[in-house]
Amino acid sequence: MEGDSEVLLLAALAAGATVNAPPGALSALLAEEVSKASRGHAPLSDFDLSTSRGAFETSLKTALGHAMFKPRAAASVAITQPAPWSEVTCEAGRGLHVSVRLTDFRVPDDGLWCLRINDVEVACFGDATFSVLAQLPHCSGTLQLCAVLRGGDLESPEVIRKSDVVHVNVVGI
Repeated sequence: MEGDSEVLLLAALAAGATVNAPPGALSALLAEEVSKASRGHAPLSDFDLSTSRGAFETSLKTALGHAMFKPRAAASVAITQPAPWSEVTCEAGRGLHVSVRLTDFRVPDDGLWCLRINDVEVACFGDATFSVLAQLPHCSGTLQLCAVLRGGDLESPEVIRKSDVVHVNVVGI
């Protein structure tokens, strides 16, 4: 695909790799990326890597991160099961079946989705899992369910979207 080699080159540079490339091609590519990363304030001819290397690396990593991990504007997650305000019976060994629908978000390419119960993240999924059997934290009262989409850096993916909260009533037997 067009542009793949540039992305690989920039990723390698951002990671600190030594890259051998024809000077003209590399300087043109870097000039474009420096311009984007510095928002046009520093053309490559004025960019002193010996004194500004840290700033350059940070800007380039940020620009690459946004380009590679920015979520689609239409990405969303919704809890499809259980229905809002449904009643769940708490029995030994029985959990709560939760299903989600993802829109314009592909796991694992775009990131992962996680389930939160009462604002506590209980499970995350980076594969084609769209249903989970979650353990109930208590056997009476109301639970607040929320699904979140996480994306970005694989080491610390940030929450990029949240579903509406679904309340569920839990009753003991």
